[in-house]
Amino acid sequence: METSENARWRPMCLYYTHGKCTKMDDPAHLEIFNHDCSKELRVAAADLERKKSQEFNFFLVIDLEGKVEILEFPILIVDAKTMEVVDLFHRFVRPTKMSEQAINKYIEGKYGELGVDRVWHDTAIPFKQVVEEFEVWLAEHDLWDKDTDGGLNDAAFVTCGNWDIKTKIPEQCVVSNINLPPYFMEWINLKDVYLNFYGREARGMVSMMRQCGIKLMGSHHLGIDDTKNITRVVQRMLSEGAVLKLTARRSKSNMRNVEFLFKNRIKEPLMAYKVFDSMPERNVVSWSALMSGHVLNGDLKGSLSLFSEMGRQGIYPNEFTFSTNLKACGLLNALEKGLQIHGFCLKIGFEMMVEVGNSLVDMYSKCGRINEAEKVFRRIVDRSLISWNAMIAGFVHAGYGSKALDTFGMMQEANIKERPDEFTLTSLLKACSSTGMIYAGKQIHGFLVRSGFHCPSSATITGSLVDLYVKCGYLFSARKAFDQIKEKTMISWSSLILGYAQEGEFVEAMGLFKRLQELNSQIDSFVLSSIIGVFADFALLRQGKQMQALAVKLPSGLETSVLNSVVDMYLKCGLVDEAEKCFAEMQLKDVISWTVVITGYGKHGLGKKSVRIFYEMLRHNIEPDEVCYLAVLSACSHSGMIKEGEELFSKLLETHGIKPRVEHYACVVDLLGRAGRLKKAKHLIDTMPIKPNVGIWQTLLSLCRVHGDIELGKEVGKILLRIDAKNPANYVMMSNLYGQAGYWNEQGNARELGSIKGLKKEAGMSWVEIEREVHFFRSGEDSHPLTPVIQETLKEAERRLREELGYVYGLKHELHDIDDESKEENLRAHSEKLAIGLALATGGLNQKGKTIRVFKNLRVCVDCHEFIKGLSKITKIAYVVRDAVRFHSFEDGCCSCGDYW
Repeated sequence: METSENARWRPMCLYYTHGKCTKMDDPAHLEIFNHDCSKELRVAAADLERKKSQEFNFFLVIDLEGKVEILEFPILIVDAKTMEVVDLFHRFVRPTKMSEQAINKYIEGKYGELGVDRVWHDTAIPFKQVVEEFEVWLAEHDLWDKDTDGGLNDAAFVTCGNWDIKTKIPEQCVVSNINLPPYFMEWINLKDVYLNFYGREARGMVSMMRQCGIKLMGSHHLGIDDTKNITRVVQRMLSEGAVLKLTARRSKSNMRNVEFLFKNRIKEPLMAYKVFDSMPERNVVSWSALMSGHVLNGDLKGSLSLFSEMGRQGIYPNEFTFSTNLKACGLLNALEKGLQIHGFCLKIGFEMMVEVGNSLVDMYSKCGRINEAEKVFRRIVDRSLISWNAMIAGFVHAGYGSKALDTFGMMQEANIKERPDEFTLTSLLKACSSTGMIYAGKQIHGFLVRSGFHCPSSATITGSLVDLYVKCGYLFSARKAFDQIKEKTMISWSSLILGYAQEGEFVEAMGLFKRLQELNSQIDSFVLSSIIGVFADFALLRQGKQMQALAVKLPSGLETSVLNSVVDMYLKCGLVDEAEKCFAEMQLKDVISWTVVITGYGKHGLGKKSVRIFYEMLRHNIEPDEVCYLAVLSACSHSGMIKEGEELFSKLLETHGIKPRVEHYACVVDLLGRAGRLKKAKHLIDTMPIKPNVGIWQTLLSLCRVHGDIELGKEVGKILLRIDAKNPANYVMMSNLYGQAGYWNEQGNARELGSIKGLKKEAGMSWVEIEREVHFFRSGEDSHPLTPVIQETLKEAERRLREELGYVYGLKHELHDIDDESKEENLRAHSEKLAIGLALATGGLNQKGKTIRVFKNLRVCVDCHEFIKGLSKITKIAYVVRDAVRFHSFEDGCCSCGDYW
């Protein structure tokens, strides 16, 4: 690092730091004394390469001097992005309660040895005045605003230990008869971050510097020099990729209470056990600290094992022990263990303690037992903000957005001392975005403004606002909120980019992504894989390839999750060979990688390949999960591989220990039903050990229509309308069942009943890309400017099909009691035909041997399937249609599905 190791260290002119230097024109003085510490602490450009993005833009490094009262108050501002020192604030402090004799003796002893006793006597001012000048200095740097809540703006204090801010400043405020300034509510203890980043303990600044190979410069125990040396450690850690997060926060209701956010002071478990084993007497505090370390490091089962061992040794837990292990249960989804701990809490009377109650609410919420969580919450007498936050977050996690908002209303009525914090408000915004409650979301936005939360300075809250507006389709409001964010997080960038992409605004999405790249931001794998995933869902090959080309230039572009999305994109665009090539070149494959390929093969009708690669995955010692098994069963279903599907299903539990879900049973029902074994499929549903859901009954009803089993269809339809009367799909499916059999009265009754209930089915939509522009079509619409040309092209195609192949409309599949001519018009207006008509009308007919690719949101109907098969024969053009179920590759009058879909 190009810091003091490579530059001559000169002592600071301490008159200058106080604004009292009178020798700025004296060359000899300027040669001896430094008047700008930023030069000697400058960082080389190479040291920025491994630096990671930080939660704060600025760090205020502080190291006080003075045991009885504060004697020296030095602070350096470090820019988190450039690691450069921005400015210095330094004041000597005159004690308030000490006698003049004691002061002189103390200063001569401490500062006399360092040769700065004279400057101390000349410049020292009372602590109250120091604080006033410090606040002016903070405001000049836009790091503090007196008119807000008094906290720092996008900055955090960094100390070498907790003593400076936790203990000494509050003591000095009492002595000086002033209130504790609100910006001293939270800080970063560099020793904690150092320990957790390097995995080694440092007792203080000197040992940190020695371990890092940084030479001590200046005078140790002169506050300004110690602060500069600590700054050098900060710069070294930032350059090596450390992330400085808050480690301590003072309680607003009781300033003496401090919550330590880095509860585990030893990151390496072996080091922790070494310390633990060396203790002559282990009490509940040491056991609890060790458990907390396991939880912090992700070893949740290790914490629970220690909890059991502690009990066997006859040591009773305290509230911290319970809270730590309930957290572990929640993260593990270990409900049974959580229930045992809850019972223990009840037995020894700990449930009513607010910390334990909060942890119980969180545990039950994470384990999917929201009713139990609510019961515990109601029994907590003195609810804190954390209690309310846990309950609100629990409702959000369970999908009860309305109850989360109602709970917030109750919290306001309860008039608790603490204000809603970022966690409260982001949870509420998540509740609104997950349920589409835009009106409630706007109310929360209004509350933020009225309550003085400055959204632009809170990246978390504003990012949640962006996400809310994006998910509710309000892109203008999302962009407005996004543009107000001072320091945009990767989450807010990805939310907006994905929002534009999902709404079909692909040019805007790509433009934003390129802007993000130009900022040299650390674009993570989640953003890349998500954006590629959107292009895959829309089957936009050109845009997907562009994103792949951009991704490979980024460090995260070669991560497994990104490559999985690339493989998925090629498969969803119908390019199986390209997908296979990418998959083969992947260095690291996880279960998702294999699942993507198995799913893709299945949708392309390549069931045998899906099964083959499934067994190849097993040979690579990668165990399938529930989703992977679902993919291979679905592939068997699409390809009519009954024997293989049933064999795989039988191995689900006995070989791989996976408890079958209703979705797995639905695949087997589909597999049997496609082969016409409807009664066996119905028997499987009736005898399965778990309650059948709507989806599995819909699968069977659809199969009844395909095979014309009206009686069984009626029976299944009655079940569906009883358990899910508000679902429009059920009425549409019943209507189609009756219509195909010519039961027009029954069909009309089903449609009328759905109409009375105000239910609408999802409209068929298809899209096709022509000359870099994506065209969308909805069935029955004629809004496209080339509609007349499209209709003429389709009519001409129909004429040729009739003359050359004897094609006739699949009129029985147009399920309306209308005349045949009207049915022909309806069939011609299906969205996939309109998309193909446009492709043919705009030059497709002149491209023999080419492929036209069309994508549809619903399953392709029988008539369209027959139409495109015939079209591929007479036009000598290949057509690929991806519907909601699978791919259909049409060529020379045949389809890859073998008419089995």
